[in-house]
Amino acid sequence: MKVLMFAPYPYPNKPVHGGVETVSYNLIQGFKQLNAKVELLVLSMMHDVDEIVNISPTINIHYLKGGHSSRKVELKKHIKPLLIKLNQEWKPDIIHIQGNGSNFLLYHKSYRHKLVYTQHGILSQEIKHSYSLRRRLNYLAALTIEKRNAPKVSNWIFISQYNQNLNSKLIARGINFRCIYNPVNPIYVDAMNHDADPGKGLFFVGNLTPRKGLHDLLYALYKSKESDYHLHVVGGFASTDYESKIRNIVTDCGLETKITFHGWKTSEDIIKIANSCRYLVLPSHQETLPCVIAEAMAMGKVAIASRVGGTSEMINDGETGFLYNVGDTEELATVLHKALHLKRQQYAEMSKNASNRANKLYLPAEVANQTLSFYQSIITHE
Repeated sequence: MKVLMFAPYPYPNKPVHGGVETVSYNLIQGFKQLNAKVELLVLSMMHDVDEIVNISPTINIHYLKGGHSSRKVELKKHIKPLLIKLNQEWKPDIIHIQGNGSNFLLYHKSYRHKLVYTQHGILSQEIKHSYSLRRRLNYLAALTIEKRNAPKVSNWIFISQYNQNLNSKLIARGINFRCIYNPVNPIYVDAMNHDADPGKGLFFVGNLTPRKGLHDLLYALYKSKESDYHLHVVGGFASTDYESKIRNIVTDCGLETKITFHGWKTSEDIIKIANSCRYLVLPSHQETLPCVIAEAMAMGKVAIASRVGGTSEMINDGETGFLYNVGDTEELATVLHKALHLKRQQYAEMSKNASNRANKLYLPAEVANQTLSFYQSIITHE
């Protein structure tokens, strides 16, 4: 089987950035683990590199140097003609595009029946939480492109039941689809240690934007009146306005000694931080299927998250983690109090339940196997 994939992929020895890049990296690690008879060529847009890197005997990453300032122009003027050419000359069995929005500019009728789209974000929801006019306009343009081209695509991978439900109109038209969860990096599985007692640390990982809800977490910690905890925040501020808001909340609530802001960290550094904590807390106002929850569960960490997007598919409330209603800081304060006062044996049981669930749903080889099965069904159908 020959597969041509368009996806972000980190340059060798560089850290992984962003949700889609993380998923693409983890999925390809799964392909490598399977040693399946798949020849994979990945096209990855870069700003300053144009070269092909071989990462296994059958997997090549072609880094494409950008020639235009606009991503939309780049996709239409550079990437699409390359896809058409490779389809004619290399003749892949499958063309798989990771992402949505402006990526729908890559659609072409010559490879329609072999084309697979994995939808990651839900633009109609993300646009509601944009923090700048420019970002909202970019989302609006991408959403317009998606609405125009999505009905032309025959084969879809939805990363959650949440995605699937939001695409009921496409499904009613008879598209071919599978729901396949995102894979996690194997290093998170290897980092699991049920015997360690991480104390009462909390950690948060993500872009520091209003959509991620860090302000809700700070207010909830203040309302909880808890004192025996420390919060580790990993991620960078997307705007100076939101940074000022967060800093002011920390000061006003007297939380200066209870929080450490780490900035962005490598996966290895995040694991070290997580190993000093019991709970991941993700108080987001909008999510699809957050990788950070899957990663935490794979490590045996218990997640506390808002009921938003696909989080309720990932967490069984009270069994593998805790859920609360989005934006409800009073309820989050109650959940934090309950979590911080769990007995060690209760926590150990939840931790084991979380890692067992992650092993069933998010291991790269299993996700890669499901993806290959979907590819094969498309080829056979043709």
